[in-house]
This record gives sequence, structure tokens and C-alpha cells, in this order.
Amino acid sequence: MSRPAETIPDSVDPDALLVRPARDRTQKLGRRLVSHFYLVAKTAAMFDFSNVNAREALSTFLATLDELLSVEPEVTLQVASDCVFVNESRLKIDFEGFASFKYAIEAFNDRDIGAVTFARGVSEEDLTVFLRLWIENDRSVAEPRHRIRRGLEAAGIDRIELEESRALPETVTRKTEGERETSLNTYFKAIFVAKQFMEDFHGRRTRYLQKARRLVHSIVDIIAQDESTLLALTQIKNFDEFLFTHSANVCVLSVSLGQNLGLDKVLLGALGLAALTHDVGMMEIPKGLFERRDSLLPEERLAYERHPAAGVQAILKSQGVSDVSIRCALVAFEHHLNEDYSGFPSRVYQRPRSLLSRIVAICDFYDTITTPGSEDDRVFSPEEALRLMAHEGSDVFNPLLVKVFINTIGTYPLGTLVRLDTGEIGIIHRRAVEGSAAARPLVKLIADELGMPIPHEVVDLNEWDAERDRYRRSIAETISPSDYFDEAQEFIDLL
Repeated sequence: MSRPAETIPDSVDPDALLVRPARDRTQKLGRRLVSHFYLVAKTAAMFDFSNVNAREALSTFLATLDELLSVEPEVTLQVASDCVFVNESRLKIDFEGFASFKYAIEAFNDRDIGAVTFARGVSEEDLTVFLRLWIENDRSVAEPRHRIRRGLEAAGIDRIELEESRALPETVTRKTEGERETSLNTYFKAIFVAKQFMEDFHGRRTRYLQKARRLVHSIVDIIAQDESTLLALTQIKNFDEFLFTHSANVCVLSVSLGQNLGLDKVLLGALGLAALTHDVGMMEIPKGLFERRDSLLPEERLAYERHPAAGVQAILKSQGVSDVSIRCALVAFEHHLNEDYSGFPSRVYQRPRSLLSRIVAICDFYDTITTPGSEDDRVFSPEEALRLMAHEGSDVFNPLLVKVFINTIGTYPLGTLVRLDTGEIGIIHRRAVEGSAAARPLVKLIADELGMPIPHEVVDLNEWDAERDRYRRSIAETISPSDYFDEAQEFIDLL
């Protein structure tokens, strides 16, 4: 019996059925274009184009470009706000292509280029000239964008055009609001799931374990696309719900660090789950002990230091024995151990700590010392905490991991509230442009020098005032959100 022909309901626009396939095609070819651009640029930096590897990489890049140009008269590769676009369609980062996306963002910023447009008919000879100019002119030379443009004009190439930085496409601006809401919902769900999992300490947490796994997968996916909102939310420090907020923060920070280390999606999922459950053993410790972490009596300190072992028991009881549960248990057991095996719990043998434990230990320490505790506890600002960790030495943290962590969240982490030397108050909105001083990120202004609310404007602290021969704005100090906002929601609304 033959299948009856399908009809399109009258209420459906037939043209709309073509949108998704076209969008999927742009995504697929766009990611391939970025990957092949990365490959040919890296190859061209090592070999002359007479080399067979360089010629093959160039041919592959041109083939992908021609496939896109077969349906569009022009193809524009654009970088804006740490996102990559092809013809104003924001490309989703996949894990295999992470290195190529990172290269594109850094390389465009290095050359002060916002977009490169290739017109139909661009030839292999055109691309050869362009790529030679691209390699020769980076941030080590003055005005690299102008030098590349002049080189193209001198060679008579009119099918490749360069543009300075553009604003985000309007369609992306509208979409970003939806992505922000997704990040907010996921973050607060992480706190809720951590609370459910931990408060059922003496039960079998199987019913919450699946929730936790699904949640971690969402966090991994969000961070792969745009980690800015989730990272900014880790600036929320809720002392009354410290343990659960802390668990969510450590999860987000750990997955972000793991991604920048190049971990694959499966391992990132295991890392996120281990980070979310690393402090489950604290539920067997009297609440007053972890609220007074720096002012414990000797017998209280001994009780506190039992929580890693208690965490191992809780995880294995709830999850059984599997690869994932063993990783989680190992992180729970090792996250207070140092590189020189000091810390706690004490060990009778010295086997290397797992990479996941080292990652979680860094994120756990950072979030703990930047969270207000009792009156006797010192609270570090984000930049003070990073400075302390950088100078702790290899006895405490792995120096390479600390360096990647600082690069991941920035000298001034996203969401940090700051007062500028102009008196204005703002929130760290984006990291410093690659090649700029790390202390000069993009800041969203929220109040003037008198503390009065103002229309939100994003300013680049790298902007130079030629008349006064100085930067137009600089960070004077950081401010705790709890000291400035009456309610956490006021802070969240500004992210």
C-alpha cells in the first residue's frame, strides 16, 4: 500500500518550511568555513603556498567558500562580542571546532577587523595574496587592518573587503534576550537541584541524580555557546544558602575552565556533575562549622575535615559504582588536597590527583574566598583572589591550570561591579579585547559619579583620550553587589 501524499495545511506558509533547512545549511557550512579558515591560516604561517600542504588547505577553504557563494552573492565572516557569524547568522560552537572559533575571534581582534567579505568569483590567487597579507600583519605591526586593505588594493583585488568592528546584528540582539533567560533559569535550577540532592543526605538520591545529569548537560551546552551570562551569575553570593549557591557556582566555573582546557563533551559532563556534588559531605557537618570556616576550634576543624570522606560514602550510596560515580567520589575526596599532598584528608599513599579534582579544587577555593562568611572571615575581591591564587605557588595549585582559569574568567570576572576613576559605576560586561590590557574590559555603565541611575551604555576601558594623554576611564575599585543592591534581582536584571 502506497503512502498517501502529504499536504500542507492552509495555515502554514510553505516558504517557512524552507527556513530551517537553509539555516541548518548555513550553520553546517559556516562552521566548516571557520574550521578551514583556521587550517589554511595556520598552514600558511608555517609553509609557503608552493608547499603541497598549503595548496591543499587553500583549495579546501575555497571549495567551502564556493559552496556558500553558490546561493549567496557574498559571504561575510564576522566576529562581534566573542561570537562568530556568517552572513549575520550566529554560528553555534561545537566541541570539535572550538579551537578554530577561538582562533577566529583572536585573529580578527588582533588585526582590528570586524568582518571579511568574500564576493562571488574570488579566486585562489586572490586568497593567496589575502592570506599572505593576513599572516604578515597582526597585532605586532601598526594598523594591521589598513595594511591588509592597502595590500589588497595594490594587488587589484576587489572581491575581498575588510570592515572594522560592527555592532551585533539586530536579530542576534533579540535572540540574546532569550538565551539570557535560558541561562538564568538553568543557573537557579542548578541551585535547586544541588539543594534537593544534598538535603536528601540519608536517602537514595537516584531520583535527583537524573535531574542533576540533565542540568549539567544544559550547562555544558550553554557554556559552549556563550558562557558570559552564566559566569556573571557566579558573582551572586548568597550566604544564607551558601552551600547550594556555592555548588552551582563551582559547577559553572569548572565546566568553563574544562572547556578552555579542551575537554570533550563527555568529560565536561562528568566534570560538571562532580563539581555540583563535590561538597555533598558537608550535609553531615553542623551548619555552624562551614559558616565559620576561618575561625574553627581544633575539635571543630577535625569534624569539618571529615566531609570529603562523608561525600564519598554519600555519592557511592546514591549512584552505585560506575565510571561517573567513581569520578564524582574521587573529586569529593580530593578537592581539599594540594599539589604537594598537604591539605585534607591525610593520605597514606601519594598517587597523582585526577585532573577533575584539580579543576574543582581551583574553582572551589576561588568561590569560597570571594563569598562573605562570618564577621571573622576575610572576603577577597575577585582580582585579589586571582592574585592570591597566582602567587600560591605550585605546592597548592597547578600553575598552568591557574593561568587557564584566570584567562577563562578574566582579571575582572564578568558580572563584577566596579567603580571607575570617573566616579561612574558599572558592571563588567565583556572581557578585554584580545591584545588589550586584561584590566581594560568592556563595562556596562549603570550610574553616574553621583550614584544616580543612567541609561545603560557599554564602554571600552581601552579607549584612549588623546587630549589628556591617558585612558578615558579606568577601574578604581570593585564593589560587592550585596553592598550596592538591596535585592539580588536588581543585580540580575542588569546582566
